[in-house]
Amino acid sequence: MKQKLIKILPILIICGIMAAAPIKAEEPVIYFTYLFNWNLNHAGAPVSDIPLLVEQGHNSLLDLFEKHSKWTTQFYPSAFTSEYLQKNYPETIKRLKKGLEEGRYGIGTYTVSHPILNLTPYKSLVLQLQTSMAHDQQLWGFKPKSVFLPENAWDVVLPQVWKDVGLEWISLYKELVPAFENELFYPATIMLEGVNGTKIPAVVCSHYLSRGSADDIKAKLDSLHAILKEKGIKEHFVAFKGDAEDIYFGSRSILRRDNSITLAPGQKLPELPAFKEWDERLQMVEDLPYAKFMKMDDWLAKHPPVQTVPPEEISMSADFTNWIRNNGVERINILTDEARREVSQATYTILLAEKLGLDVANAKKILEQAEYQLMLSEGADGRATRPPASRKVFVMEAAVNATKLARKAVDAIPAK
Repeated sequence: MKQKLIKILPILIICGIMAAAPIKAEEPVIYFTYLFNWNLNHAGAPVSDIPLLVEQGHNSLLDLFEKHSKWTTQFYPSAFTSEYLQKNYPETIKRLKKGLEEGRYGIGTYTVSHPILNLTPYKSLVLQLQTSMAHDQQLWGFKPKSVFLPENAWDVVLPQVWKDVGLEWISLYKELVPAFENELFYPATIMLEGVNGTKIPAVVCSHYLSRGSADDIKAKLDSLHAILKEKGIKEHFVAFKGDAEDIYFGSRSILRRDNSITLAPGQKLPELPAFKEWDERLQMVEDLPYAKFMKMDDWLAKHPPVQTVPPEEISMSADFTNWIRNNGVERINILTDEARREVSQATYTILLAEKLGLDVANAKKILEQAEYQLMLSEGADGRATRPPASRKVFVMEAAVNATKLARKAVDAIPAK
């Protein structure tokens, strides 16, 4: 009996110590994801640089996230962008589809041409979204459920628009909600109110948390983790926001700063130093003991909004002067308004002709081309503060083409 007691005594002592020791509190978990708007009509580069934006922007970004396969990512390509990639860079589309099949990527819609939503007529917004969603359905095999705000332009009419076209949720900058703007901790999902009692769930994202060096970002995230622990919150979600061309533009900036080199439009960068910075940031997050990864729609399904943000508590404006009056934008807007009137008149004329029993099949085909050119003319990137001249030319030409095609569509109606 004595020998038996001697054998089990150490075990009893260890059990006693464990029972007396305080129970370690469960550490909060932060789930991470990234989201990127993909828009090749980029105001920061001339039209001739589009191949560079793909080759050293989009493709290098995919290289990065294929290397860091723990990460999930939500992409928002404009229809113009995905059509361009289909035609000129089919391998990029294949890489995106592979990530979709593996469950690492998600796809949302981003309109056809990235217009300022607040400054676009209701009917035109519906057309932009219906066209982009139809293209997404054809390309990806499903109709996206979410949308991202071009240039963060929000207003209370948008939930009604999204309800009309069948979109279910959006991604929203936390900076658009003044109460969240300078906070490390904020709700990961919220409900936004619109006109006619409409509401739309939003997954909140942040540019602020993803800026700086790996050490800078880690300090912010560690502070956020400490806040969660203090509040007793077991899990939280952080969606970093970026642009598909960030590696290209970041590398261009570094090369100009460090080497004082001048890069001509269309000139390929000799190296991509920003890739290393991104690599370090993503790896740092992966190494955090409290980090896990989840797609935006999965988090929303698991954590639907419990907080509603009424219209009075969200910013409904942007610096519209940039888009209305500067450096020739007035002329662009005049051309776009004219094209919109011509397309509208052609639409009603063709509808009337059809009701009269005329064969309007050819007229409708031409009208579709006019509508597409009109949507391109509504894009924001020729209207930015100081876009390259070729960007202005791009939207002006689209407006002129829309006007001409609308008139051509009417002329294609056969005489009775």
